[in-house]
Amino acid sequence: MQSLSIRSKACGIGRRRPGPATRSGAAAVEMAIVAPVLIALLLGIIEIGLTSFIANNMWHAAREAARAYAVREVGSAGAIQLAQNNLPVTSIEYTITTSPENTTGREHWVEISAPYSAVSVGDPLNLFGDGMLTTRVSMRKEF
Repeated sequence: MQSLSIRSKACGIGRRRPGPATRSGAAAVEMAIVAPVLIALLLGIIEIGLTSFIANNMWHAAREAARAYAVREVGSAGAIQLAQNNLPVTSIEYTITTSPENTTGREHWVEISAPYSAVSVGDPLNLFGDGMLTTRVSMRKEF
């Protein structure tokens, strides 16, 4: 039995190995370095997703209004109302403009704009300034 205990010490069973107790602060330091980067990345993904969602809804509303305007289902005022009805109900104030009804060109267009500051949720430093998120759809007139 005596030889068994000597053998166990020779194999290193009785020795203390460096482990979690000797590295107690390393995980906290690593987390302090990595966490802000991961949080910024997550917020950026959310910002891009929300902006894409709003831009896609603006494009869809402009497209529906331009189509109805081009086939003469509605006039300019009707196209603006149709675009407003197709936009999601939010606190964003959209600016909707159309081509004049008596235009001699071959196209009718509908443009929808929104201030980026109203669309953005993650720009507390106002990095984008007074920029506008704008979409414009034009369609040929049906005669």
